[in-house]
Amino acid sequence: MSDRDDEPAQGSREDSRFTAEIYLYLLQELGKRGFVKMADLRKIYATEKSKDGSLYFRPLKEIIKDVEVRFWYFLKWKLSVNEDKICFVNMLKPPPNEQKISNENHRLNGILKAALMYLFVAKTPNAKDPDVLADDLMQFLEIVCSSGDKITEVESGYLKKLIAPNNKAHFVKNGWISFSKSRNENDEEIFRYDWGPNAKQNVDPMKLVELFQATTNSSTSCLTEQVKRAMDMKEHQIKMAKTGLAPFIKK
Repeated sequence: MSDRDDEPAQGSREDSRFTAEIYLYLLQELGKRGFVKMADLRKIYATEKSKDGSLYFRPLKEIIKDVEVRFWYFLKWKLSVNEDKICFVNMLKPPPNEQKISNENHRLNGILKAALMYLFVAKTPNAKDPDVLADDLMQFLEIVCSSGDKITEVESGYLKKLIAPNNKAHFVKNGWISFSKSRNENDEEIFRYDWGPNAKQNVDPMKLVELFQATTNSSTSCLTEQVKRAMDMKEHQIKMAKTGLAPFIKK
């Protein structure tokens, strides 16, 4: 294979990597401020292209269109793009009272899927405390579930009704998420979250790892531990389903 044959593939890889970086940049900035200036994106794009003139990058408008699709598919964020800035509307914001229960269930499922995805990928099985810090999970969900530059009191209160270190929280009560308590060196209470028994029995972990990979455009090599852990858990779920000890429902 000639050097020229390698160039398109390398350019494609770099373009995919840069698209993922733009996605994560927008996710962070939209979560903080509620908008991103197009001028800032143009500077980032120009800087990236100037690093190596031999690599191919799609026009910035095409990259943004690609990112728009990802925001809608994975987060249900509808981006508003114009010449000056990018804003967004979070279509998973708390529904008005007059909306049907099905809309509420759709929102609950979206938040639950995001929470379980983050808990699985961020878990560190070989660490002294493998489960995910409560503050880390809530910070992630506040970015995903906020409808503006920062989460409102109403949105924050809604999340706490779903996920909190007590047995009354909706996802805890229904066995989707579990929590543990410990103390740090300053004798302060530390709460951590993990999958609950219902999630461990009924949720397909591979689908959530694939969702995370597609959302962040991460390579499989970066998720080797998570993929192996997901395969082991799914194999265990199937065995339990065959013996009739636990249900197995694909989510």
